[in-house]
Amino acid sequence: MKLRGLLIGVVLVVAGFGIWRYVNRPVSLEQEPIVLGHGGMGVRSSLPLNSIASIGKALSYPIDGTEIDIQMTKDRVLVAFHDAELSRETACTGSVYESDFDALEKCISQTWLHDARIARLEDILSKPWDIGTVFSFDLKPSGKISRQDLDHFERQLTSLIEEYSDYQYVIESPDEGILNELKLLKVDADLFYYGHEPHESIDLILENGWHGVSIEMKNATPDMIETAHQNGIQVMLWGAGSVFANRELLLMQADIVQTDHIPSMVRLLERD
Repeated sequence: MKLRGLLIGVVLVVAGFGIWRYVNRPVSLEQEPIVLGHGGMGVRSSLPLNSIASIGKALSYPIDGTEIDIQMTKDRVLVAFHDAELSRETACTGSVYESDFDALEKCISQTWLHDARIARLEDILSKPWDIGTVFSFDLKPSGKISRQDLDHFERQLTSLIEEYSDYQYVIESPDEGILNELKLLKVDADLFYYGHEPHESIDLILENGWHGVSIEMKNATPDMIETAHQNGIQVMLWGAGSVFANRELLLMQADIVQTDHIPSMVRLLERD
């Protein structure tokens, strides 16, 4: 009986390893996309989203960079934070734009295993990342802030990008006004419209002279991507949180992809 149990165990291990190898088999592409982590290691990571620890862990993998969500505090400090309400990720209440940065430092982002302080964007960029690292900034300023504060948001972002010029930048926003203001400021970044309707987004991008479209993979189609490319528009896709979604994401042949599961993306591209 012991021998039989041992043999069954060996068979299960071998079968499991074979399945794992099959699921993680490499994806063959003529041209690989730029690969970014989503908020660092992604929404399912044990490290808090947008934290310096999560971003550092993501950039320790052989990927090209990371997406970061950007908001501005009441005292005009740019910080990395995703949700509109602090209570979604911390024990604090209210929102980023209603709080001074000193108060935010006491709001700890938490997961089931780790916690981290909310980081200033400048503190992230001042770390010694590799030259050429790609940062995609998903801009989330509150719609309730004044035009004057929004001007400061745009100018401060432009200034930081200019100061930390060793990196490459993409800016994502669903706000046409913000993208056009940044264009007028001659920000050294590719401007991507954060769209929901693929073909309407392409028309808007062509009309305004932006560089690309950022869209959730479930809303993108091969036809939309082909049309974008025919018009010289870059495509960034996001929304992949597993090896299966990563494989589908790669096969869609976008220019930039964001993943919530970096390890499997690295294996699929044989970068490990």
